[in-house]
Amino acid sequence: MSSAAPFPLDFRLSGLVTDLVTDLVRPLADGLSLPFPLPGAASFLAEISRNFGNYQADFSLVREFVLIVAAVAALLAAVLLVGGLRQRRASYTPEGWVNDPHVIRELFDAAILQRGRFEMQFHGPTGRRSTYCTAVAVTRSALTLECSLLRAVPESWKGREVDCYFRTQQKRMQVYYQFTSVITGAHRAPPPDRNAPRGPGATADAVWLVDLALPEKLERRQKRGFLRLDVPRHLVLGLAAWPMEADTPAPADGRRLGAPLLALPDATSLNSFTAHATPCPVGDAAPDPVPDPDPDGDAASAPAACADTVPDDVAAPLFPDISQAQPVALLNLSGGGLRLLLPRATARAAAARGMNLDIGGRFAALLELYDPQHDRSLGFWLQCRIQNRFVAFETRDVELGAQVLAWGQARDNAPHMADWKPLSDEGEVEPLGNWVIRRHLELYRESGSDVV
Repeated sequence: MSSAAPFPLDFRLSGLVTDLVTDLVRPLADGLSLPFPLPGAASFLAEISRNFGNYQADFSLVREFVLIVAAVAALLAAVLLVGGLRQRRASYTPEGWVNDPHVIRELFDAAILQRGRFEMQFHGPTGRRSTYCTAVAVTRSALTLECSLLRAVPESWKGREVDCYFRTQQKRMQVYYQFTSVITGAHRAPPPDRNAPRGPGATADAVWLVDLALPEKLERRQKRGFLRLDVPRHLVLGLAAWPMEADTPAPADGRRLGAPLLALPDATSLNSFTAHATPCPVGDAAPDPVPDPDPDGDAASAPAACADTVPDDVAAPLFPDISQAQPVALLNLSGGGLRLLLPRATARAAAARGMNLDIGGRFAALLELYDPQHDRSLGFWLQCRIQNRFVAFETRDVELGAQVLAWGQARDNAPHMADWKPLSDEGEVEPLGNWVIRRHLELYRESGSDVV
């Protein structure tokens, strides 16, 4: 128990013992009246006093040492706490953000390898305007986009802030990103042919390259128009495509286009378009084109103008007549575009018949989809522009990514007639985008995983 007693109590008890010994010894010595001092008494008392004094001095040193160590430890803990809080605040990254420059460049490299599309969006007093580009290069400080849709890049674009959207394929998932950057410059891409003439007049058709400052961060954010759906084959009832010139307006009557050049190979048994007979013959035997219906009148009455030209004993041709069309496959679909696969023979035949399969080429498409929610078919006329092109190295098959420039609603009782409508503010066919979203959610619920 004595070892657990505090030091001050020991010192007080020791002092009492010393005083008691002194009080007892001194009267004894005085009463005896010894002529000589008691041997060892004084030295004994002095030794006791000296030892207790040393103990008190040693305890003072220990107490001071403990206080110093505690103060240093408290100061060190405070410094570490403040530093940790600052570091945590500085390194905190919100969910879905990427702010590591190395990772940002890796994502851009992946988008380049996957031929991903970038949407560059400007903000202005009249609203948002977008153009679509393809990333071609990334450096430590800049991202270069190939903007084939642009015919000119004004000098005023330099220094403007833009929002960009793109996506990458990561394992089985499509991951969508958005970032804000500044245009640092623009220049024309060099011609692929080294022997091509150079000069101001020779660069009229050159593609523009736009340089953006490397963004500080990327945010995981998806635009609905970027959602690509690998459409199950039973939901695609038909697809036909016709080549178009850049200055050709979208036709109100699809029969003006003649027989389609491209079509799904097995659409004859699936496409309900073939259930509709047109009152006018098409192709070389067609009479003078039917005038466009009056925008303010009843467009449905327009085909009646040539109904009498078909004899009663001659069956009216079906629309569209895909019997001579080249086979094509629909790889994926979105609210603002579609991706087609042309086998090597199809690509050669289409090019031989005058269809421009390069970037910038245009075509019209008639697409019919099945809506299981309402048990009906939906027909869309699409005026498209080829946005990117990929040729397989071994098979030489051609993949074409097309952007929708305009769209028309195909009529239920006359799919050759189109009521053309503007694209939404997001640059997509709104009913088609709604259809894609619903099918995506349905397939997601059925499979329990992301549908990409």
